[in-house]
Amino acid sequence: TPTTEVRFRLAVARDIKLRVYKILGEEVAFLAGGFHQAGVHQVQWDASNVPNGVYFCRLQAGTFISTKKLILVK
Repeated sequence: TPTTEVRFRLAVARDIKLRVYKILGEEVAFLAGGFHQAGVHQVQWDASNVPNGVYFCRLQAGTFISTKKLILVK
């Protein structure tokens, strides 16, 4: 299936932005945003509307930024 679960952990409560980008930097999905409590969170990404390829999932929480590579194969 073209869905995947993105999990992330926050050490402290923060405003976050969780987005998926194409390899050239174009945003393809906004997965989550707003205030989240500390702890583990999970979000589903339905990638049925995007083609196979390499994508990047970027979590921004305050000044912390983490980017992970995703390879989509349907």
